[in-house]
Amino acid sequence: MNNMKTRIACIFMSLMLLAGLVAVAQEQDVAGVVAAGEEFIILETALEQAGLLETLRGEGPFTVFAPTDAAFEAFFAQRGVTAEELLSHPGLESLLLYHVLAGKVLSTDLQNGMTAETLSGRKVMVDMTGGAVRINTSGVTGADVEASNGVVHVVDRVLVPPTFRFAPRAEVPAPVAEPAAEAAPALTVADTLLANPEFSILAAALERAGLTEALRGEGPFTVFAPTNAAFEQLLAKNGLTADD
Repeated sequence: MNNMKTRIACIFMSLMLLAGLVAVAQEQDVAGVVAAGEEFIILETALEQAGLLETLRGEGPFTVFAPTDAAFEAFFAQRGVTAEELLSHPGLESLLLYHVLAGKVLSTDLQNGMTAETLSGRKVMVDMTGGAVRINTSGVTGADVEASNGVVHVVDRVLVPPTFRFAPRAEVPAPVAEPAAEAAPALTVADTLLANPEFSILAAALERAGLTEALRGEGPFTVFAPTNAAFEQLLAKNGLTADD
């Protein structure tokens, strides 16, 4: 009974928060909606740090997938980093633009399997299987908060571009006879596939199946990776499309 009461209270609080956002949004642009939301403190700070608040005050329209503070905290814990490290990351602007679409896209415009190009230049995918709405693997917990220059959808996970990485924390180097060039951190098998346009169909299938994060694990893994040409041959042979 206590668990049921807790769940009802959480749902009620979420509805109240969403109702408050909707009321604010009637006179606010999307940047103002984020700034007015008590659960978007980290997002607002990051947008300000990246110089994007003014962009989102522009004519637009924009569609913003807005991660909550809880989503950012989970992201920090998963990556083993701090908010300060994210705010100083050279790819911060690209990460944030991965959450923004040009144009106003309401929940009624979404279709299962559709993709949309973000302002970062990379695409996100809509997954509506099982009755839930997800952008990549991020669940939409509040939809259609309309603003004067677009719309905001609340998401429960930070959307992370395939190539976004944190460099290993610096350690005190051992003395060396001659300076050596620092090698770039090796990509995981998942990131290797995502970074190569020849494997875009495979990368989309892995993301859809929820296997991208698994292939970023410790491993090691051996992957037999079909190229786009291999998938296209399979699709043509069976009279299917990539969406099928």
